[in-house]
Amino acid sequence: MEIMGLAIIVVLMILGLLFAVRFILFKSPSTYRSEYTTTQLTANMLNTMLNVNTECNQVSVSELLQDASRDSPNIVCGIQNSQDFANETISYLLNKTLDPLRRDYYFRASVPDKVVVEAGTSLTNRERERKTHFLQTDVGIMTISLDVYG
Repeated sequence: MEIMGLAIIVVLMILGLLFAVRFILFKSPSTYRSEYTTTQLTANMLNTMLNVNTECNQVSVSELLQDASRDSPNIVCGIQNSQDFANETISYLLNKTLDPLRRDYYFRASVPDKVVVEAGTSLTNRERERKTHFLQTDVGIMTISLDVYG
């Protein structure tokens, strides 16, 4: 009778060890790589986009945003003002870069009391990576943020 009790204890210990080995050795891989990739993608995308020279007299996107924040913009690109051209350029860059990667995004550039450019869709219920950049303008500090959803 005692030997049967010991045998049951040994069998239970073996089953416990098998479960422990299964969950420790065969656990799902961590998501550190995808989180890092999303962080780098967001930061690099925002930095690169702000420094891109446009077809509007080789003016950068950040200069277009600075001009668009004014009450009376000075830069005219063909028949568009700087705000419309910046909005079109930013949407084009984000669509060409993030759509093939199947990533949703939300871009917003605003100064106090005015949204200068807004692109994409704000999805508050999803996990996202947000990068923010601040830009000095004539009307105050512009807050530029890019959210890339995972």
